[in-house]
Amino acid sequence: MKKSIILGIVLVILGLLTCTCKKYLIYTDTIETSGIYYFSVDSGENIYIATEDEISVIQDGHPQRKIHLDWVSTNNGWYFCIENDELIVAYEAGDSCERFDLEGNKLPAGDANFDEVKAAALKREVSVNGHDYEMNPHFGFKPYTITRDGVEVYRMSALDFIFNGKPFYIFAALIMLGAVISFLMNIPEPELQRVAEKNIFVVAFLKRYRKRKGYK
Repeated sequence: MKKSIILGIVLVILGLLTCTCKKYLIYTDTIETSGIYYFSVDSGENIYIATEDEISVIQDGHPQRKIHLDWVSTNNGWYFCIENDELIVAYEAGDSCERFDLEGNKLPAGDANFDEVKAAALKREVSVNGHDYEMNPHFGFKPYTITRDGVEVYRMSALDFIFNGKPFYIFAALIMLGAVISFLMNIPEPELQRVAEKNIFVVAFLKRYRKRKGYK
């Protein structure tokens, strides 16, 4: 078996193991389901952070519990804020809104406005009890942090950052690209010629790479 095929198989296995490990850590609540999208703060100055389809409640800098939302509703995008100690969740699908108490129990919808909730969520800053809270996403290349009057009160855990920060997705993309190239390098020349008709740039790159490495 050629070395390039072995390398491709190894990369595929590595990718599957990485994804399985991430799913397990999410299942056991060791890490969040994604990076932080938005945040808000209640009157008791507990921090609420929004991830893929849930809201995590942070007390004294540590996650305490989660409020799970309907996956179907959040799939097309959603926003949230806290108003009068009530969670207001706005969904892109239908520009609709829902209200919850701070325990996650659904309340009557009221007159919540989608655009206002979205604007509040995207500000990434909120003032509570005379204190200014601000989220610093660092574009995903450093752990997310939240500060209170400029002092850090929450930092994304190292494990969370490893699996939910930008480096993880860059690593995953490189694994996929490496696996694809490894397998394509073993395509017979006639097949390579047919593929060239569809993507001449990719095949030209592969031919030069194979020649440099001594592959036939």
